[in-house]
Amino acid sequence: MGPFLLVCGRGAICNPAFERIMELPSLPWLRGTLVLSYIGQVDVAGRSQLSPGANAAARCDATLFLDFMGDHEGARIAYADEAYWTILRKMTELGMIAGRGVPSK
Repeated sequence: MGPFLLVCGRGAICNPAFERIMELPSLPWLRGTLVLSYIGQVDVAGRSQLSPGANAAARCDATLFLDFMGDHEGARIAYADEAYWTILRKMTELGMIAGRGVPSK
């Protein structure tokens, strides 16, 4: 079954990072489960409403909350790039991907 990673972020702000992750050609070979969720879809207890009948937070090996600071375009572009690499680093750490080409920070 493999590791379970829940990544949460705010709607349109984290959408570019989520889209880049979804475009990875190696995604079908991912070891484990990756859930990308928008804050509006996760309740206060951390249960993903995208995972029917299951408490996603109880099964998680790791949870990432992608926070955003800044409201100008340059900050959003930098945030999207950093969020993408943060997700990939966590996936590498959990053994979900080999991580070749993923910078350590």
